[in-house]
Amino acid sequence: METDPSEPARRLRVLVTGAAGRIGRAICPALAERWDVVRSDHRPDAGDLALDVTDLPACRAAFTDVDAVVHLAGDPDPNATWERLRPANVVGTYTVVQAAMDTGVERLVL
Repeated sequence: METDPSEPARRLRVLVTGAAGRIGRAICPALAERWDVVRSDHRPDAGDLALDVTDLPACRAAFTDVDAVVHLAGDPDPNATWERLRPANVVGTYTVVQAAMDTGVERLVL
């Protein structure tokens, strides 16, 4: 199937989890130069989308019609206890991977 050169190419839609974090704030502007970026974070005022990465139905809904997910959400504190790390860093990562598979996301960056 040929594309019409007179029509602009559709920009890929990329969802970034943890977009309000240190790495998210650094890379989202660069990603937005090439892709339509949806910023998400667990804090409702910190991104385009409030998203709890431990909530599988919420992740599935957020990943619908997304071409790629860049998963940056997590607790970055090297001194954090297991109780603090487990929800976002372990359960959240598992949930993001499961939701990406369930919704047919073609690219996942961890």
